[in-house]
Amino acid sequence: MMKLQLKWIIQISLIIGLLAILVFNIFNAVKYKDPLNKYKLMGSSISRGDSYFGRLQMWYYFAKLGDWQTATKLEQKLEQIDYLDYKINHQPEMLQKQIDTITAFKDKTINDYIELAKLYAQKGDNKSAFDAIKKAYTLDPIRTDIEKLYFTFLPFSRQ
Repeated sequence: MMKLQLKWIIQISLIIGLLAILVFNIFNAVKYKDPLNKYKLMGSSISRGDSYFGRLQMWYYFAKLGDWQTATKLEQKLEQIDYLDYKINHQPEMLQKQIDTITAFKDKTINDYIELAKLYAQKGDNKSAFDAIKKAYTLDPIRTDIEKLYFTFLPFSRQ
């Protein structure tokens, strides 16, 4: 009889504890509506899928802010395929590696210059982006896509 009462007390205590956690999470979700807290709550979910998705969203949140150091810490618990493309195309160090690779080519094609312009623009270096697209435009002034890029970046040539 005593064991049965103890068992009920433990179960009731667990239920009360879980309800307290649930109320706390609901309160925080309502009070703090900013995305980071939403992702943190999602990341602490008991559902593995929700937890993973929350961590992935936190990674994107920090990456978009340019806080690559924090984003890198989250990578340990993520699948590389889920974030690598964004990292390659947005992290300044990765962009610079691509720029260095293309710059090292002895004979650059028009497409190499277009790619350089894209990479420089992603990095925020509009003057270098204009210089690269200017070289592409010089090599092939007939291509309309290059012409559009040239005149888009033309204002940055004066910086």
